[in-house]
Amino acid sequence: MTLNPITMIWFHPSQTIKYLISHKYKITTTALAIGYGIVYNLPGLFPVSDEFDISLFMALVILLVFGAIFGLISIYIRSWILKVLGKFFALSAHSTNIRIGIVWSQWPIIIGSLLSFTIIEIEHYFQLTSTVSTTVVNAIDLTSWIWMLALLVPALSVVFKAEKSKVFALLFFYIALVELPLNCARLLFL
Repeated sequence: MTLNPITMIWFHPSQTIKYLISHKYKITTTALAIGYGIVYNLPGLFPVSDEFDISLFMALVILLVFGAIFGLISIYIRSWILKVLGKFFALSAHSTNIRIGIVWSQWPIIIGSLLSFTIIEIEHYFQLTSTVSTTVVNAIDLTSWIWMLALLVPALSVVFKAEKSKVFALLFFYIALVELPLNCARLLFL
């Protein structure tokens, strides 16, 4: 039986991850990691063009190259960190499978980032300033992150062959030790 993982991941993450692992979706996972990196960095497209006084086309090329590299590196580093932290929780899994779980759980972030970028750019294009659009973008971002976590916990519970509560504890420590400090540093220095 052939499943469509893109539609299945939204409401059946455990089944989807089992399917992806058993059918060795490595190439699709790599492409999705590259897409994630590009979309996640999309909001920097126009500021880079303005700040460095380069054409929009050149900024797009830079975004595509560095976004792709960022996507791949971030997925590899995250999977390695989760593998190492997993040992403290008596969890083990193949790095490839961890990457599949992470990447395929990023769909809400990818879609949310595209929606947010579209709203921001429409507002910028029409030179509008509105607290409504800021509120909508923040709501989209928050919803995207919550849904991503809702997909990530069952996905990684399949990958680690563990209870969801144990995976949730692992993710809690991962976020507290890695993501939170990185995002705080990013806010301070950018």
